[in-house]
Amino acid sequence: MLDRADGRAGLSKRIGDLNLGQRIVLVIAWGAALRFVGLYLMRPRLPTRWFAYAPLTHSTYYLATGYRPWVRLAVWLVLLAVWAAGSLFVLRGRARVAGEPPPQ
Repeated sequence: MLDRADGRAGLSKRIGDLNLGQRIVLVIAWGAALRFVGLYLMRPRLPTRWFAYAPLTHSTYYLATGYRPWVRLAVWLVLLAVWAAGSLFVLRGRARVAGEPPPQ
């Protein structure tokens, strides 16, 4: 999907046309979206049925379903790396095309 005028890819061209303020808002929104993904992945998974139910009591015991600390760290580091890569893509300088005037 190349633009015929200068040969840049469509998404890169669209992001390149944004001003700095719009790019910063896009990076913040991308980070917020990845944070929600991380919170969804790290939420405790409760089983759908009871475990160790004792009749005539009001307590229910659930199986331990949390992730190990190293798994949590790995997931957050991967999400952080994805955010950083996306931020570099959005905030990098726009390449000029031959014959285009320099930015003012």
